[in-house]
Amino acid sequence: MTQAISIKNNSLNELSGKEWIKHTKSWFNLRAAQRDEKILHPACFPEKLVERFLEFFTKTNDWIIDPFAGSGTSLVIAKKLKRYSFGIELYEKYVNLTKNRLNNISSEGGIQSIITKGDSRNILDIVSEYNIPNFDFCITSPPYWDQLNNNSERHADREEMGLDSKYGEDFLDLGMIHDYKTFLTQQKFIFEDLYEIMKNRSYLVIVTNNVYKNGRLWPLAFDTLKTLSEKWVPKDEIIWCQDDRQLRPFGMFHSYIGNRSHHYCLIFRKEDN
Repeated sequence: MTQAISIKNNSLNELSGKEWIKHTKSWFNLRAAQRDEKILHPACFPEKLVERFLEFFTKTNDWIIDPFAGSGTSLVIAKKLKRYSFGIELYEKYVNLTKNRLNNISSEGGIQSIITKGDSRNILDIVSEYNIPNFDFCITSPPYWDQLNNNSERHADREEMGLDSKYGEDFLDLGMIHDYKTFLTQQKFIFEDLYEIMKNRSYLVIVTNNVYKNGRLWPLAFDTLKTLSEKWVPKDEIIWCQDDRQLRPFGMFHSYIGNRSHHYCLIFRKEDN
């Protein structure tokens, strides 16, 4: 992990000037290292990605939240970096997976990591059950609409290895919403509620992507930026590139279908006057 160097008057993080500049590049390459306990989850982001954003947007002992906790990577990295964390996950099997991962990390200084089962559409009620101050930072990755229900080739690859190819079958799962506008509306409501429990001038990073479905591109990342901007102040986008993705012959000799090898990390800020 990057060596933290405290700089006087740095109110955001514990990075040196050189490290600060490195983190502001608008794209980065990152190859996700597979881990046995984590690969069971069908849509998880790499530890190095979470580490990158936590190092830039938080300090030691800050509180972070992930309303789509999945296999708990945000909480795991937060604990390793001595940040407090709170995660919400709909599926109990991933809640238990997260608890196991957290239990394998030694805790120093009483750092608290909380993972709870629940629907993030009830985020205000869920968080109110705990004595937690408003959060300093949020990093999360909501479902890419219902993409996991439509990627048959990826399903076959994972199922052949005995791994989950989608989150589950819970009707509360945002990834089970097939109507695009309904998905965007439900996602927007969650992040508008999240806004109420974040500190003023705190940041939100959402990892998402556009989706190719039914012969066309659906601008999920761009529409997420647009809809959340009604409440949150958009600050930038960082493109996470994956140059190790296997290329497949989609539409070969017939029509163009791209091999999507990047994701969007959308950066927002809460700016109350």
